[in-house]
Amino acid sequence: MPADTGSATKLPFHGSLSRSGSLTAACAALLCLTGGPPVRATAAEYSFTVSFPAETRAEPYTGRVYLFFQKGEQGEPRRGPNWFNPGPMVALDVEGWKPAQTLEIGTADSSRLLVFPKSFSDLDLSGHRVQAVARFNPLERKVGDGPGNGYSAVAPVEMRDGQPAGAALVIDQLVARREFVENTWCKLLSLRSELLSEFLGRDAWQQAAVLLPAS
Repeated sequence: MPADTGSATKLPFHGSLSRSGSLTAACAALLCLTGGPPVRATAAEYSFTVSFPAETRAEPYTGRVYLFFQKGEQGEPRRGPNWFNPGPMVALDVEGWKPAQTLEIGTADSSRLLVFPKSFSDLDLSGHRVQAVARFNPLERKVGDGPGNGYSAVAPVEMRDGQPAGAALVIDQLVARREFVENTWCKLLSLRSELLSEFLGRDAWQQAAVLLPAS
């Protein structure tokens, strides 16, 4: 949990101070209190709306919806997170979400959300861009670029009264399945697993690339 920003800042004490030293310490404390970055006086209120058209998916969706955030202008947030500096992420589990139905993901319903790295209202999304992803293909381990999953265009987090507030996102694109390109020396081997197919109740395939010898 983040520290309470409302409490006074305590400075470490290192023995007795002379009169001039006391003045120096007081000035340093004043600089610490006035020269640092601004602190939020109140918790943020965010509201993001997400929908998907019937052209993207005709049937209702039950599963997880994600919001990926990224600061800066480069790349798509869904292709993250950056392992060394991950951006904020928010997720919500939905049931029977219908095409063209607007889904709201916001701080008003924080108890249902999964949020990283801190509570939704404590996130500072100034200067961030956002992208929505629906895990239409739950069998794919990748979320943001897993084949069959739906995603929206990237949008800036909109400002309201000088504070980041939200965005309207439409999941109207599907991640294409990557095709294996064979050549003279590299072939695709695809085998149906009897044990996995029986366990999962559907066809399960195991694939491998076979490198052929030069002869």
